[in-house]
Amino acid sequence: MKRTIAAAAACLALAAGALTEPLAPVHTFTLQECLDLAFRQSPDLDRAGGILSISSAGLVSSVSAMLPRVTAGSSYSQSCRTAAIDPLLGVSSSAPTREALSDQYGTSITVSQALVNLPSWGRIGQAAYSRRAAGAAYDQARAALSYNVKQAYYGLVKLQKALLVARAAVGQSEEQAKRARLMNQLGSLSRSDLLKIEVQLTQSRVNLLTAKTSLAAGRQALATIIGVSADVAADTLLAVPDTSAAVPPQDSLVERALTANPTYRSARDSYRAAALGSWSSWAGKLPSLSGSYSYGYGNNRQYRDWEEWKWHDSWSVSLSLSWNIFDGFGTEASIRQASAQKRIAEADLFTARQNVGGQVDQAYLALTAAREGLSLVGTLLQQAEEDYRLTSERYRLGSASSLDLLTSQVTYNQAQQTVTNAICDYYLAEAKLRQVMGQW
Repeated sequence: MKRTIAAAAACLALAAGALTEPLAPVHTFTLQECLDLAFRQSPDLDRAGGILSISSAGLVSSVSAMLPRVTAGSSYSQSCRTAAIDPLLGVSSSAPTREALSDQYGTSITVSQALVNLPSWGRIGQAAYSRRAAGAAYDQARAALSYNVKQAYYGLVKLQKALLVARAAVGQSEEQAKRARLMNQLGSLSRSDLLKIEVQLTQSRVNLLTAKTSLAAGRQALATIIGVSADVAADTLLAVPDTSAAVPPQDSLVERALTANPTYRSARDSYRAAALGSWSSWAGKLPSLSGSYSYGYGNNRQYRDWEEWKWHDSWSVSLSLSWNIFDGFGTEASIRQASAQKRIAEADLFTARQNVGGQVDQAYLALTAAREGLSLVGTLLQQAEEDYRLTSERYRLGSASSLDLLTSQVTYNQAQQTVTNAICDYYLAEAKLRQVMGQW
């Protein structure tokens, strides 16, 4: 009897050791650490930032077209005049020639300004809305990255808990199989029942292998998204979320999302940019007015002082009106292209609006279900914890077997996993709603 109890205690110690045995030296990250790393190293965020910089430069380029142009220049030229001169009569003849050289120096500064240019004003507005659309796309990239990190992080928390439960289940199945083999040898258990228990043990081992494989994939997914090469683990100490505050009405969430959702904002500003682009192309048919002022010096020798400059300076003012009457149908082609881009942007805006409504509905339902699930798992954990405590006490007094203790322990671990899954599901549902709202 003592040997049986000792053997059972040894099996229990082995199973408990399997629950706490470290998998490998890994670095444990908190969620905030993962988010900080992802924001610093994400190539998607770098790409969105690059597009934002390009659109900002495009806006500056569009504005510069309407700003004054100031140019300065200095020139020097030499000319040669060849003439045939009769030295006696002083008239042109076929006599030998002589050369006359003359120099010319010039210095000037010119200021030019587009006074009326409707296409340029339209392009400025188009570039401004394109800049806003790129800014919204950058916000969307940050919100999406934040949600993806949270999804990988909480998924890894679930997988870590699942591995502990799978290991405990293997320990339980091994203990049960050991008892079944002994009972079969004593003739109190049939061969068929023993095979069923052996099959259960094999299935538990397969589940453990699957849990290990899934955990490795989850670690790799998190490491990839935060940009590290080391083996990573997630901190499983999750705070129970506060669900005392009421969820806002679904209709109000839709209205807020249409104001704050970066995908919709990007589509809206892209449509406005396309509308201005269409108007700007049509305005290319209208005349444009520009003016210029030039002041400078010109003489056959370089100026030496201000007095000489004043005697040979000059200025000019000019206005120029241009009208594109025919350019080989280039303007018509530009108008058709801009109109098509406007229609595409309008369709994208309609699709974005529909998607926002659907995303809010899905996020709202997921968050509501997660809150309800979270309110139920607390009782489950308390019941499993109490059962494990009572079974441990019975085992200590000798009225419960090691198999009973392992079964209770597995049940308790499964309840812990259920609670962990419920907490992770709630945080993920909340993160999804925040992403729809353009938050991170």
